[in-house]
Amino acid sequence: MSILSLGTGRLQYSTQPPAPQFVSVPQYVHGCGMRLDRYGRTVELEGRTLELSAIEFKLLDALMTKGEGVTARREFLLLVVWKIDGPSLTNVLDVYIRYLRVKIGAHRIETVRGTGYRLAVPPGLVRLND
Repeated sequence: MSILSLGTGRLQYSTQPPAPQFVSVPQYVHGCGMRLDRYGRTVELEGRTLELSAIEFKLLDALMTKGEGVTARREFLLLVVWKIDGPSLTNVLDVYIRYLRVKIGAHRIETVRGTGYRLAVPPGLVRLND
């Protein structure tokens, strides 16, 4: 049950659930010379379409959403991609980062020791503090 105000000082009760609020998510994400299409589930790099597994796609999407030069913490990536909440000793993230590095180029993903990973900032641009 929710309470609605009519702006007249009276309250009205409703037994209907509130209407869902939808967040608009951009279809394309760009970074490190790549274009990720969320709806088409494709990634283009230097004019060619990459073959990524569903997990690799979700991981790259999470990194690209953070942006170039912005660190994505291990806990964040484990939660977003694998739904693992809290500290984890699993190395599944490291394995899939390695797979992505092979497919998109190792220079595009940087390790932030003890913290997580980030997309590299293209040469000539300045990294902001994250």
